[in-house]
Amino acid sequence: MKTKKFCFFCCLSALCLGAWMTACQSGSDTADVSQRKEGRSYGVTRTPFKGQWWHYYERALSFSDGCFWKAAESDLREAIRKRNDDKKYARTYGRHFLDLPEHDSGYFPHRELGIALYQQGRIAEAIRELTISLESETSARAELYLDRARTKQIRRENSDRFPPEISLISPPPDSTVNAASVILQGIVRDDRFVSRIRVGKNDIRIDLSKAEIFFRSKVALRQGENRIPIVAGDLSGKETKVFFRIIADRIGPVISIDEPSDNSPVPVSAGRSDAKTDIRLRGHLFDNSGIARMIINGISFPFRGESEIPVDESLTLEKGQKNLEIRVTDIAGNTTFQNIPLTWQNDNRSMTYCPAPENEIQAEEGRHPEPEDFWLAAKGNSPLPGILLSRKTAALQDTEPPVIRLEYFQEDRKHISYLDEIFVEGTIKDNNEVKQLYFNREKVFFRGRKNRFSYIQTLDKDENLIVIRGIDSAGNESRKTIRVQYREPAVQRYESRLSLFIDDFKEKPEDIDLNFDVKEALDSIMFERRRFRVITEEEAGGGVPADCILKGKIRKRKNYMEIFADLYLQNPDSDQPLRRLTKVDVHREHESSQEELIADRELMEDMAKEIHLKLSYEIPLTEGNVIGSDGGQNIVTDLGKETNVKAGMEIIVYRKDSNAMEKDFEELGNARIEDVKENNSKASLRKGDTAVIREKEHVITR
Repeated sequence: MKTKKFCFFCCLSALCLGAWMTACQSGSDTADVSQRKEGRSYGVTRTPFKGQWWHYYERALSFSDGCFWKAAESDLREAIRKRNDDKKYARTYGRHFLDLPEHDSGYFPHRELGIALYQQGRIAEAIRELTISLESETSARAELYLDRARTKQIRRENSDRFPPEISLISPPPDSTVNAASVILQGIVRDDRFVSRIRVGKNDIRIDLSKAEIFFRSKVALRQGENRIPIVAGDLSGKETKVFFRIIADRIGPVISIDEPSDNSPVPVSAGRSDAKTDIRLRGHLFDNSGIARMIINGISFPFRGESEIPVDESLTLEKGQKNLEIRVTDIAGNTTFQNIPLTWQNDNRSMTYCPAPENEIQAEEGRHPEPEDFWLAAKGNSPLPGILLSRKTAALQDTEPPVIRLEYFQEDRKHISYLDEIFVEGTIKDNNEVKQLYFNREKVFFRGRKNRFSYIQTLDKDENLIVIRGIDSAGNESRKTIRVQYREPAVQRYESRLSLFIDDFKEKPEDIDLNFDVKEALDSIMFERRRFRVITEEEAGGGVPADCILKGKIRKRKNYMEIFADLYLQNPDSDQPLRRLTKVDVHREHESSQEELIADRELMEDMAKEIHLKLSYEIPLTEGNVIGSDGGQNIVTDLGKETNVKAGMEIIVYRKDSNAMEKDFEELGNARIEDVKENNSKASLRKGDTAVIREKEHVITR
């Protein structure tokens, strides 16, 4: 009995001793260290302080709200030490306090420590802590303060000596293209840190300044010369501005062939026994930007970019050859085609080639005038029909306008196009000479009686009017009007975009007063921008599935607020956990650390716009092509890392005919990107999609 009492006493003594030692050890932890300012307490926690790492972190944030930076620094250092010592329980217990979704956003001890050090003027230490924070978890608030700290350090040391340098990679400057837009790529370097880049009207997204930043921006071009400004600035305010010059030419060369004319009688040449004949090709080529080459029946004739080229070539034809195919390309890549049908003459006594009669009078009298010197007055143009007149005299008596004939397009109906640009080609003829040709306001200079032209027109969303006008040397004018309605292809419509359901954004602390719902703001901006298709709560309740779910959390402190948003893939056919596609966060802060940030409607809408902008950048809407296929479920596309696509994203594979009008694109199937490399990505077709995918098919991200 005595032994039991003794054991009980020993155990009780040990427990009391342990409790006393614990109290002595943690007395400073549990002591009230709060501070008061303007009637408010700082350095407090919502639950009893028990010395855990998350208690220190919460108390440090409260100290920061009151600008007690030294006390905040002390608690943050203790939170970092204790969590590192207690990693086994960090995720278990810490997450109860932080109330995080399926990620660890929300706990930023190194970031908050860096801010506390920055506020104390200890800039070098602040930069070190903020850098550590960003290496483990990206946050807009850490990026903001790291740039602020760098700026202060640069000014203290006066270490920024030079403005940024802009180096362009592609396309080459002063080049000529036939595109409606161009992708400018380049690198900006600075002796310290580049903080902003603007290409044309587009601001390049820069979350954190860097010594070197690669940029890539799509810029719209107008016909003719384009001078695109590129501006780069660094943290100290130094700025560099350059202009990138590029010429947009969407008008193809004009082909003016005088000889032979259509259906010319082709005789067999004298002295030849190989069933071939020699003919002369005479005319002119015109192009505002310059002509690169001419191909006649497969034979190439290169040029050096001249704007006007006389053509006088001797060609050998196989007997019975039915046409003369001419293709002329300018230095921008525009190509004009002309096909001259030929008729073979059976009379072998004719030893010279003669152009075909130009009209009924010539045909009746059997006369074949030299086209460069004379013009035969057409019926009704002269009181003496059938009389050869000089060109000058003929011009004075010419009252007939040029004749414009278009391929495919008709004036009496509205055409539908699923392509965002159309190729217009045709001929313009005049008994005298055509002097000017206009495509809307774009003017082409040339001369000739019979001319072949081509033109690329970019279409707007509404109805498009294309007016082609021709004026001859006598001032007579004719015109053709084309009406085209652009219709967005199914693969590009809002209904085909990636669908997502916006979950309720959790607020921390729960009692913060937000005057406007961020979910409502996001829903509105996403519907307006049409990058993502939002599934409403009513649709979700009715069984409409969503490809993704957007989860978020709002952290509101005294002078700042940040919103975290994570986009997860949903797979209703799988028991696997949600797969995160991307995560973004946005941050707003009052200029003064002691002023209250008011979370009003304007602020929430502004932050929602930035969330959408970042999500659109991380999950881009971009197009490409299939560059490889195994004939089964696996394909390779040209969408690489530079396009910012990611594993898990879905793409639509489709086929389009560049010459087709009034025909929607053919959707072949959906595929999911599995692996992304620098210049390509691998994707697997969805189960059930059995179409055979070939190279050069098109893809667009959902």
